Amino acid sequence: MQRRLAGWRVRKLEAPDLTAGIELEQERVVVVPGDAYSRRLPYETRHAERAAEIAFRPVPLAFLFLWQLHYLHRTFVYPLRMRIGASRTPLTTLALAIAFNVTNASLNAYAISHGALRHVESWFTDPRFGIGVALFLVGWAVNLQSDTILRNLRKPGESGYAIPHGGLFRFVSCPNYLGEIIEWSGWALATWTWAGAAFAFFTIANLLPRALSHHRWYREKFPDYPRERKAIIPGLL
Repeated sequence: MQRRLAGWRVRKLEAPDLTAGIELEQERVVVVPGDAYSRRLPYETRHAERAAEIAFRPVPLAFLFLWQLHYLHRTFVYPLRMRIGASRTPLTTLALAIAFNVTNASLNAYAISHGALRHVESWFTDPRFGIGVALFLVGWAVNLQSDTILRNLRKPGESGYAIPHGGLFRFVSCPNYLGEIIEWSGWALATWTWAGAAFAFFTIANLLPRALSHHRWYREKFPDYPRERKAIIPGLL
């Protein structure tokens, strides 16, 4: 004998010692016409199934495209275009960079697929998505242009340092850092996740002091360095 209680199946068990037991078994139940009860899954199961459905839908895939747009260029194109010099990267720096990127990528992947169930097709029409993606692409373009200007400062065979000009270098000493900050601030807005916000925060915390340090170095190294040029925010900082 069994009866149903709001998503629970209650079954009377006949025990060998003639005592009766009650088994409560939470189950997934498909609603059928005439079924008077609301049938539910546990929250964790429902959340995981819903997230698995969303992970491969258009919005998370659009975020994956933006992520790859940045990191495929940063991982493959940018190093191949660099001119190899005498400087070397310490192994500790390399290890920390790998650890950060693996952790950061994992957290953001989880956040946009399993952590934010809002990322369905209607998110494409949300102003946060549109403005955030626009900022991301502007920042990516600024970053790309600035890296190209820096790369072309020295012709093959030349050494030494020079003052960069063109692009946003007319206004700031580190437009490449400014581009990164704009890019990941746009990512945080478009995804609207805690992981995206944390990434934007740590990007600013990392690049802002570096930009100020680079700006001081330029002014000390070059007496004719443009006085009107700021460190990272045009006209302000």
